[in-house]
Amino acid sequence: MSSFTFESSIDRVVADELADFIRSQITGKLSEVPGISYEIEGMLNKSGVFNTYQLIGKYLSMKRMEEDLLDHHVHFLNYLGYMGISKAEGHRITQSIGEKVSTMIPGLYDPSIFVE
Repeated sequence: MSSFTFESSIDRVVADELADFIRSQITGKLSEVPGISYEIEGMLNKSGVFNTYQLIGKYLSMKRMEEDLLDHHVHFLNYLGYMGISKAEGHRITQSIGEKVSTMIPGLYDPSIFVE
């Protein structure tokens, strides 16, 4: 499978849906993450990810000290792609998780990487 890169033309998470996710407490249900459908939840389960905490843990585990934010997000996007998650869906999930985690760990995410 080929590697993904970030593209500004990819559809983004609907602003209200993302804002609700960021403001809400984490329940653990993967379906609470904008961009995760029932089908994607099954793909994540097959790879050993069964809840939102584990998905956030996977996201955090892909951050290397020497790389920039864009590289970190490309690693996570590719991780999702290797499971068969489409590029557009992967972008939505990466943006959602990145925005949520940035409320807990400032500086780990920059929304400008999603803008032209």
